[in-house]
Formats: sequence, structure tokens, C-alpha cells
Amino acid sequence: TSRQSSSSLMNSSSPQRSVSRQPSSTPRSRQSKVYFPQYASGPFSVLAALHLAMHAKHIHSNGRRLLSLTEDELKRQAQRRCRSNLYDKGRIRGRSAFACMDGLVEKQLARKEIIRDSSRDEIEKWGLLTKGERLGQFCADFDRAVQQAIPEWNVKTCMRGS
Repeated sequence: TSRQSSSSLMNSSSPQRSVSRQPSSTPRSRQSKVYFPQYASGPFSVLAALHLAMHAKHIHSNGRRLLSLTEDELKRQAQRRCRSNLYDKGRIRGRSAFACMDGLVEKQLARKEIIRDSSRDEIEKWGLLTKGERLGQFCADFDRAVQQAIPEWNVKTCMRGS
């Protein structure tokens, strides 16, 4: 039978190749990697600021929790943690550090809401999704630890060369 002939071929003395199912040496896909923004980067400062606003710990909170912030509110609160300017376009790449928002939305860390005000104008507001809230807490805690360890730390002057 054909089954016997194939098994006899497999048991012959000729060398056989074994098919290995070991993982390839190619890098893992982007989605499986854990994302941590660099300290004092645009994403780091934005995530920390949104987290602090959600938990009424931002500088102008007066005990109010803000679940989403307008672009201007977010830039104002995040700028002190960011080594780049969130308002101006950079000289090198031609975009501001606030351009990171599209990437945060793509990574499902932040969301953009479009709200109509009483005059029917559209207002963009930004907030954190569940994954972004956890990462934002990490960023805020890390920034707080740096501020406690080095009280005179100034992101703008200390990170200028990086």
C-alpha cells in the first residue's frame, strides 16, 4: 500500500529533514510590544497631564475632576513636563510635540471627542482610555519621583542636549 511505502521511505537510511516549529528570529510585531514613552517627551507629558486632570490632581483643579481637556488646556497642563514645545512646530521635523496625539489615539491610549458648544462651533477634547489611564498614572508617578529626588529639576534646561 502507499502508506507502507511512505513509512518505509521514512525509515530508510537516507538523511531526513526535520521540520522545526521553533519561533523565528524575526522581531515581534509592533502590537505585542509594551509601549513606554520616553521621560519628558510629548506623549509622556500628555499622558501624565490627562491622568492628573482625571483625578483632580492638576495645578488648577480646585477639587474638580476633568475627564477630558481641550487642546489648549492640555497643552498648558502638559508643557511643564515636556522638554519640547507643545505649541510651536519643531525646527527639525516641522511639527510640535502635540502631534503625538494621533499616535496615542492609534495605540488606543487616548481618545478625541468633538463637542458642539452653544454657538454650534466644534470643540476638540482629549481624554484617556483605560490603557492610557494606567500608563498616565505611571508617567505621573515617575515625574513625581523625579521631582522629589531632584527638587530643582527643570526639564527644559536639564534635557536640552538630548
